[in-house]
Amino acid sequence: MSLGKSEFWVADESPGHQNFSPETLNGSTARMVLVVDDPDAVFEQAVVAGASVIVPVADQPYGWRVGRVADPFGHHWEIGKPLGK
Repeated sequence: MSLGKSEFWVADESPGHQNFSPETLNGSTARMVLVVDDPDAVFEQAVVAGASVIVPVADQPYGWRVGRVADPFGHHWEIGKPLGK
């Protein structure tokens, strides 16, 4: 996977390496937060690429515009930005 010129990897489950999927754990031990200039566009791009919508992008009372998706591996990602930025 990549964001601009930066690459990152999300791996399949590999119990022999102590890497377990969210499905096996019945939840995830981490949640990634991706801060971007246009959360609506990046969120839609993630959905088109196969992510499932958990919470649609919306302005939140704590000062962020953010939504949450689950990637095909079951990991949750919040995509948003602080309001006013």
